[in-house]
Amino acid sequence: RSFHIRYTQPVLGNRAVYLVTSALRWPYPIDRAVFVIKYPSRFRGATLSYPTVYRETVNGQTTLVAAMQPFRPDREVVLRWKGTPRARHRQ
Repeated sequence: RSFHIRYTQPVLGNRAVYLVTSALRWPYPIDRAVFVIKYPSRFRGATLSYPTVYRETVNGQTTLVAAMQPFRPDREVVLRWKGTPRARHRQ
């Protein structure tokens, strides 16, 4: 069995969190977990709470991929960046 989740949240500060530790209540670990995180490349110094296996920036958007096999979370998926992202100015 597999499942896919798409999640979006507003930016309120300098981090975004996706809760995964609730899976610790499951009787078995997840066989394979892949997280694809996309964010504006203007978020400077961004880091992810899990090891990143792939990073790419294209057209002002950065994509990070973290993959674990098996996955038994010991922390939440957290993306942090330095400061508040600068707003884009339209002309």
